[in-house]
Amino acid sequence: MRKRGRHPSPYLVFAALTAMVTEALDFGGDPSFLAKVFDAFEKMASNGDREVVTLLQVGFVENLVKFPNRLASAWERMGPATQKLTTDTAKAWNREMNLPVSARTGEKSNAKAHAAR
Repeated sequence: MRKRGRHPSPYLVFAALTAMVTEALDFGGDPSFLAKVFDAFEKMASNGDREVVTLLQVGFVENLVKFPNRLASAWERMGPATQKLTTDTAKAWNREMNLPVSARTGEKSNAKAHAAR
């Protein structure tokens, strides 16, 4: 129950948005909705306020890196700052194998070495 005069936690509000984003990613939702949301996520990821970046990371990215198909769908919509945050989060949670192949640091060098043979 919320105390009178207090606003809900940003994490609760953000959870409602991320639930809609997750459903849209999983079931081919409205591309314009996803474009707008990922544009906002990019602004959050490149924001100088660490609390804003943490909200995106904890509220969305930490769960996203657990699901490779959802992550692949999201990855193509992400800007560079969101991709970096996602890559760093995947590494921290030992979920780097769920990243698209092009984003996996170890596999880039392995692929280059294999192609050079």
